[in-house]
Amino acid sequence: MKPFIKESGFEKLILILCCFGSLLLFGVFYEQHLYQKEQLQLFELSSGYFLQRISQHGGFADYIGEFLVQFFHLPFAGAVIITALFLLLCFQTRWIIYRISGKKPAILFTILPAAGYLILLLDDFYSLSGLAGLILALATAMFYISLKSVKLRSTVGIILIPLIYWLTGGAYLVFVSLMIIHEIMSRLRNPGNQNITVLVMLSWLVLAIGFPLLGREYIFNSTLLQAFMSGSYYRISIFFPIPLIILFILFPLLSLHQHFVPEIIRNKMPVVYKLLMFRT
Repeated sequence: MKPFIKESGFEKLILILCCFGSLLLFGVFYEQHLYQKEQLQLFELSSGYFLQRISQHGGFADYIGEFLVQFFHLPFAGAVIITALFLLLCFQTRWIIYRISGKKPAILFTILPAAGYLILLLDDFYSLSGLAGLILALATAMFYISLKSVKLRSTVGIILIPLIYWLTGGAYLVFVSLMIIHEIMSRLRNPGNQNITVLVMLSWLVLAIGFPLLGREYIFNSTLLQAFMSGSYYRISIFFPIPLIILFILFPLLSLHQHFVPEIIRNKMPVVYKLLMFRT
């Protein structure tokens, strides 16, 4: 399976239009929103502040998000940063769906999670740190999926789950779900090959659930919800909003949908499918 797929001319045009729309929205029509975000945060470029941040789960994502927000005092620079993150998330989504499903994803699937996050950023309660954490978790998932050795993936998975949890907070759940979905799909495509055992995947789940609980008990004082999700994604810590939950589950769902559903739709409604998926 090729690790990289090229976009068609039509798909490139859609991405260019989306990027132009993002620049226009945040750099022209919503520039005061970005300026206000920069004014409401205190960021120190010092080792002490960095260590203070990463001493909390999800703190590295917070640090990266705050570092980027400091450039929002020039609103168009903020628009460029947000658009670059949008484009990066689109490429990550496309790569992950392709590698898990084995099929070229529709452009709608490529841009849907990134466009959803851009809309959320229009609300002051959603932070850029959450987007940074999600991108980091997806980058780690890409690294994991690229590994060929079954034994190496088993070991790396156990190491990366607590690491990504501590660095990104709640986005580690996306990472764990993509690991498991990738292994399940690998077993379905190549049942005769050596694959990760069910016992190893169960150990990942135990670690993904147990590490936040142990952290809450012995390392930090937090609510049960925030022990799993952290405060990097939404400013009100007493609940985790439904839009973010939907965004998190989109990545495994889109990968599964891309593998199982399109053939049925193509056979029964080929014209409708092309229109909905922006296929030419």
